[in-house]
Amino acid sequence: MRILLSFFLIFLTSCTVNPKKIEVNKPLLKLNEIIIGDINTQFTNTEYIQHYYMGINLAINEINEKGGVNGIPLKLKVADSYGSFVASYNSSDLLVKKYNVLLITGSLQPNIALSLQEYSTKNNIPFINTGSTSESIFSPDLASKNTFRFVEGINNHIDGIIDNMINVGNIENFSVVTYSNSEGDTILSKIKDKIKASSDKISIASVIRIPETLSFDNSIVESIYNIPSKNIMIALYGPDLKRFVNFIQTNHAVYHKNVYILFAGITEWLDTLGKNTPSGWVTTGYPWYNISSEENKAFYKKYTQKYKLKPRYSSYIGYSTYYLIYHALLKANIRYNDLENNRKSLINALEGLSINTPIGNITMLENHKTNLGTYVGILIPYNKKYKKDTKVYESLDIRMKDSYLFQEKNKNS
Repeated sequence: MRILLSFFLIFLTSCTVNPKKIEVNKPLLKLNEIIIGDINTQFTNTEYIQHYYMGINLAINEINEKGGVNGIPLKLKVADSYGSFVASYNSSDLLVKKYNVLLITGSLQPNIALSLQEYSTKNNIPFINTGSTSESIFSPDLASKNTFRFVEGINNHIDGIIDNMINVGNIENFSVVTYSNSEGDTILSKIKDKIKASSDKISIASVIRIPETLSFDNSIVESIYNIPSKNIMIALYGPDLKRFVNFIQTNHAVYHKNVYILFAGITEWLDTLGKNTPSGWVTTGYPWYNISSEENKAFYKKYTQKYKLKPRYSSYIGYSTYYLIYHALLKANIRYNDLENNRKSLINALEGLSINTPIGNITMLENHKTNLGTYVGILIPYNKKYKKDTKVYESLDIRMKDSYLFQEKNKNS
């Protein structure tokens, strides 16, 4: 009997449930804040980055004043990429693990955007590219369900310029100046694709490849001066654009040429070109002064009242991107502290989402790119005189004359 009782007690002991192994479905806690991380290089293109964050902060302040997302305030955490692929990858990891950011935005530099995309893909973190126009970010081998792009790609600018050449300029051929690296190869490929899509109404007469070192010399001047076409397309970026424009202007390399130049109408680059901005060149950009929509008027008023400065292209990008995120968060009904499911819901909510922005309605297409268009116009300097302390001063204001929006609303390629 004692043996049987001992056995029974041992049996009961072995069947006792360990309270540590009991899984209890705890109720999810409501979020106190929704944190978004942004990564950019803080020490280059400083004016662009400054106005980008000014646009973001204006949007976040407005959103929080309206009650945030379902009563939850938005918060921004910024990390520096230090211009490095590895450093930006580590910065992404810091934002995700230390601050539990819901998604990541950035970056102006292509190599940083590629780093953020790689981190996004490996860790299932939503990423919205807000700066780089490089098409390599969405190449087939790098495509990711987690990656989105708000800013328009370079092919939008190429399409807008070539359409202007055909429909406004009535030209038959043009020469191209671009980089001698893989980015230049991509640009040329996009130009050829556009020419083919335009039923070959226009052709490339010649191509001049600029070395990656951007060491301009007389041979570059001679090559440009002797191009076989009267028309030239310049496809360079940012600081490189400024250096090149100043160089060819000083050396009169494009005298008697019809010049078409990508990006020069973007306010940040106009600011850097200053008094050296060429007149009469056809370009793409953001003419805030020539957009008559009520949304743009309201944005301009709020921006100038808050910062006492005119909005720049990057101001608009930062502002509109974070309003896109806001509407996606509302659509996803983000309320509770469940990061993994919140990220999945946010990705689904971004797909196909349409919002009104200062330049009109924008939709996140099936290919995870917005249909954000680009304006095409002619660079014209306006000299204005104003009085201060009884003295008369002259102010130079560069604007895009006869600008119009080029936007393909149903383009998914």
